[in-house]
Amino acid sequence: MRITQKRFDVNLFVLFLALMIVAVTMTYIIGDYNSRAKIKTLTVRYEYEISNITTRTEKFFDNYSKALTYIDVARADLKNALYYFDLAEYWLSSKNYVNASTSGDAASYYYNGSENLFIKSQVFLVNSQNYTPNTYIELLNYYVNYTSVGVNLTDTGKGMAAALKSTAVYYNQGKTGEAESEMSKLNTLKEEYSGYQTMFEQILLDIKDFYGIRE
Repeated sequence: MRITQKRFDVNLFVLFLALMIVAVTMTYIIGDYNSRAKIKTLTVRYEYEISNITTRTEKFFDNYSKALTYIDVARADLKNALYYFDLAEYWLSSKNYVNASTSGDAASYYYNGSENLFIKSQVFLVNSQNYTPNTYIELLNYYVNYTSVGVNLTDTGKGMAAALKSTAVYYNQGKTGEAESEMSKLNTLKEEYSGYQTMFEQILLDIKDFYGIRE
């Protein structure tokens, strides 16, 4: 009877041990499955976040680079506008009213082109604000202000060119009173232009300081 009891205990122990092994194995399998599921979930989430960051960065630089390209061309047109305006003033002072009128037209053309380009640049700058990294927020604000002043500057420039041309036309027609009235308007606009020019140059200095550029 004792031998039978001993065999029974061994069998029970073996059965208990087998059940424990199965339980541990299942626990490991379930735990491993849950861990893998969590890792997969985290991987998918991080991949989405990385993809989202990459997309936002690409959109920012796409809009930002286009804005800077328009600004460069706008500045080139502004330079041409200033050249022709100075030339128109020279012809006006020389009483060559025909050439003054022609140069005034050219100045107006370039001022208008520059204004339109500054406006286009602003559109891309505003679009880029939706995707701007924190390190670029300050710089982007400088450029938005720069283009805003650029629009005011070139719009005033168009008014100056128009007044100068009208002055030349009236003088050429012998209408001194009308010419002097336009000349007075021109001088007022030049003062306004000078104010915008000061702001325009100051913001450009702020941008250069941001980049660490010293001249």
